[in-house]
Amino acid sequence: MGAAPGPGGTMRGQEQLKLALLGMAAQIFPHPGVAVSRAGERFDDDLKLTDEKTRDFVAKYLEDFVTWARRVRQD
Repeated sequence: MGAAPGPGGTMRGQEQLKLALLGMAAQIFPHPGVAVSRAGERFDDDLKLTDEKTRDFVAKYLEDFVTWARRVRQD
């Protein structure tokens, strides 16, 4: 998950990290990830995420991550 001022968010960085982790046989959360582009338009001066659509997406992502992490931990 990441945010950046440009249009690509942090997609390339996240992909490189995934490749490195896969090379170490790490368990990777099977989700494309979250890359918040144009972060300056989506966060206020206090770094609060103000864009409702993005906030909803991040909330769903985190719910899915928690479910996945609990399942992986039990295995």
